[in-house]
Formats: sequence, structure tokens, C-alpha cells
Amino acid sequence: MTATRVSRPVIATTISRHQAAALVVVVLFLASGVCLAVAPSLMPDSYNWVRHAISETAAQGLARAWVARLGIMLSAVAILLLAANRELGWKAHSRSIHRLYAILVVGLAAFSLKPWTAGTFNEFEDVAHSVLAPVAGLAFTLGVLLVSARRTPAARRARVLDGVVILATVMLPLVMLSVPNVAGAAQRTVVAVGYLWYVVEAIRVTRISRPRTHTAG
Repeated sequence: MTATRVSRPVIATTISRHQAAALVVVVLFLASGVCLAVAPSLMPDSYNWVRHAISETAAQGLARAWVARLGIMLSAVAILLLAANRELGWKAHSRSIHRLYAILVVGLAAFSLKPWTAGTFNEFEDVAHSVLAPVAGLAFTLGVLLVSARRTPAARRARVLDGVVILATVMLPLVMLSVPNVAGAAQRTVVAVGYLWYVVEAIRVTRISRPRTHTAG
């Protein structure tokens, strides 16, 4: 008597190149976040994360400023990778703005602020950083707006996050200017919200393509 083999569907476990790239983006943002979170503990005792900005952990003349600079660079690489991912469905102008933002972030890492401690510093670097920072913030906000404007009506959760991010990028810098004693905490909130937005976009790519099935017999 011959046994009958029953065909059954098998789910393929392979992921696409775009999904793999999106996962790399998530890992890069996590690594960047770790660098920025650890950096304050490597600073002199006079550094206060509530009052002092993230950029000051990458300031000129600090022995361990490379940790924060590395974190900033990792985020720029992650944004460039994400902007190149066609599965996102971002339009060309949206990708261009986010690429511009990433390049400005590289500039923020390359040109450092003067240290809050006493010491010599390069005035050009300090001025360049101070000019690039608000331009980068504007580019990021515009990038989110452009992506949000192209979302479908069904993407309600994404639109809510877009709104929260845009509100944070507009209001919290005003807090930083008006209440300097909490400028560091306000800036970290803006950065965290921005990282969350990019990570959510990257995770969305991993869910776009459904697993393929084939019949095993």
C-alpha cells in the first residue's frame, strides 16, 4: 500500500534587499542612540545633560568627543540609506530633502561647537556648527511635511506621528531658547522623536512585502 503525500504551503523565509537595508537602518539608529546616550557620562563633571546640548558632548578639545560624533555620523548614514530605499514610496523631492538633511548632519559632526569649559577653540568651526544646526532642523521638518502630504487617508497612525514630530521640531527649539536651563533635555526630546520617526519608516518597509508561499509536495 503506497502512502499519499499531501501538499502543504511553505512560507519562504527570505527577505528582500530593500527589507534588509531597512533593518540596517534600524540597527544604525539604535547604535547612534547608544552613542549619544553614553556620551554625557564621558564628559567632565561640569556637563549637565538637562542644560547642555548634545552637540556639546562633541565639542572641540574634548578627549572623548568622538563618541558623540560617531553617533551623529551613524544617524546620517542611516538617513541616507533610508532615503535611497525605493520601497518607502517617497517622492523624489522628499528623498532629496532627507538626503540634504543627512548631509547637514554630517556637517554638524564635522564642525564642532566651542567647549563650554575654558580653552582654545576654532571660531570658524563653532560658527559653522551654529549656522548649520537651524538649517538642518528646518530641512528635517520640511522632509517630514513632504512625506506626510503624500500619505494615503488610511495611514492615520503615520499622520499622527508626523504631526507629533512636526509639533516637537517647532515648539521644543523655542523652549531651548526661552528656558536655557532645560535646553539639553528639550533637544534630546527632539532628537528622540526624530529617530523614532525614521525607525518607524524603516520598519514600514519590512512590512510592505508579504512573505511568499510555495507548495511543498
